[in-house]
Amino acid sequence: MNSQIKIFLQYSAIVACFSITSLCHADMNHVIALINNPSSAPVIRRCESNINCNAFVAISKQWQLIPKNDRLRYFIYSGDLNALIREGKDLKEQKLIDIDNFAYQIFDYRAESFNDRWLYIKGLAVLKYVQRTQFKQL
Repeated sequence: MNSQIKIFLQYSAIVACFSITSLCHADMNHVIALINNPSSAPVIRRCESNINCNAFVAISKQWQLIPKNDRLRYFIYSGDLNALIREGKDLKEQKLIDIDNFAYQIFDYRAESFNDRWLYIKGLAVLKYVQRTQFKQL
């Protein structure tokens, strides 16, 4: 009987680990949904009721969707916003530009801390990745 309980507990632990992993991963479908419908993002007090800013914050939390070998990950890890911007924002889709505009004012231009700037780096990196992978270039 003890061996059956032990096996059950081992398999339960494995299932729990896989469940938690699947709930925590970044999701491109969620990012695209936020881009297409920014009003679905949770309200963030710092965003001063701006739905695009709310969407930007939610999108920035999905930064893990950028592959580990992608150059954009370097900017996130290093926190080097200046280098990311020097590379060029390259946002050509109006939806992406709209989401970035107010967030730039709050989290970069009027940043209160490094964490604000880091949030902006993550969000901009995700927007650049979406631009590159999801929208056709003319």
